[in-house]
Amino acid sequence: MDILDVILVSIVVVGISGPLIYRWWTGRDL
Repeated sequence: MDILDVILVSIVVVGISGPLIYRWWTGRDL
């Protein structure tokens, strides 16, 4: 894998899991 692939995957993972973790942690939507 290339470094750009790692960055791209990281952005996608954060974009998908970020709101889910926030919602689970706070119990409310953004």
